[in-house]
Amino acid sequence: MKNKKLLPWLPTIITAVLTIPFAIYYSIFGARLLSTYLQIAVGALIPAVFPIMGLITKKQYSVSLSACTAVLCILGIHFAKAIDLYSVWQRYDIFLHTNFGLVGSAMLYALLLRWQGDKMSVAGQLVFIFLGVLGLGALWEILEYTCSWFTGEDPQRSWGAVWEAIEAGKPTINPVYDTMQDLTVTAIGSAVFMIGYYIDAFAFKGRFYQRFFSDPSDLKKLV
Repeated sequence: MKNKKLLPWLPTIITAVLTIPFAIYYSIFGARLLSTYLQIAVGALIPAVFPIMGLITKKQYSVSLSACTAVLCILGIHFAKAIDLYSVWQRYDIFLHTNFGLVGSAMLYALLLRWQGDKMSVAGQLVFIFLGVLGLGALWEILEYTCSWFTGEDPQRSWGAVWEAIEAGKPTINPVYDTMQDLTVTAIGSAVFMIGYYIDAFAFKGRFYQRFFSDPSDLKKLV
């Protein structure tokens, strides 16, 4: 019983523990910006959203939701901000958005099961997941665009992409290239999830996906 109560908080605990070495690394090799420290600290707590909502609603959420959130936070905040993989791996942003399409689709599927969406046809579920994750991807682009007004930075790389293209001798590049690239790879990541889901639904009768994403103790086999 004690392990069952601890299980929903396991992704948060793991993320919080990982925050310590990332913060130490950033304090030694990073720019030591207060905003980055705050992002790392908040990123460690975000996976706790679903366990907290479970306590409020008196109905536990699937641990897979917290686990997926932890993956997004570790890759998108800890590695991106503390380690600054952007400067090491040029395609890291593409990897992040592709991963978001994959993991975001998994989260939407888990929520769909919670909302009794398993009564929908397979086609209906796939349409919901695909359009939902693209909507979340577009919402993220809007957030980046809004942040640029307050911070003066260029998170969408609209002007940065133009100047880089000019320096590379390709001044005809589209300023919205980065935005469209992000949405495209998000769609690809979602497609990867849907292919796996389609195979599981028809070849294995949903034995793996539904069991993993609907059971509140779905990560017990990994502990």
